[in-house]
Amino acid sequence: MKKHDTYRNAEKYHDPTAGKAIQKASQQPELISWYIKTIKDLAEIMDLEIVGYVAVKDKKTKIIW
Repeated sequence: MKKHDTYRNAEKYHDPTAGKAIQKASQQPELISWYIKTIKDLAEIMDLEIVGYVAVKDKKTKIIW
């Protein structure tokens, strides 16, 4: 889905409220971003390298980031 399409509904009318809600729901939470950065920083301190995707699962929502 293109970025400008998120602000349009099925009939192609502008729908900024729904578009903003969709965009906000799909953003990674700040806590997850902080956690992944901390893991990468810790690996750097220990002279290690993360080789691949770091996946984190929220136990409450079951969403994998």
